[in-house]
Amino acid sequence: MKSYAIIKNIIDDKELNSLDALEEKYNKIVKPGIISKTTKKAIPKIAIGAGALLSSLIDGKQMKTILEYADIFYQKRFILEKEYRIKHTKKYKQI
Repeated sequence: MKSYAIIKNIIDDKELNSLDALEEKYNKIVKPGIISKTTKKAIPKIAIGAGALLSSLIDGKQMKTILEYADIFYQKRFILEKEYRIKHTKKYKQI
């Protein structure tokens, strides 16, 4: 509401004869206030978004590494237990 009142005062000003003068006065008075308010409100949101994006990238990388190691561990375990499974299946087939 405050910005509306400022803009109304600028338009009602008798010194303004052209659109260039109106634009110049608008850029001096209104625009800095709008930009500073927007920036103050946007910085925390940007920081939250950037933090969420960064943490999701890090988590994704860690999960990929964990899954790679789990796959390697499973393959090694499978190879080590293969001989045991072969011996036990032969016993059951003979019965």
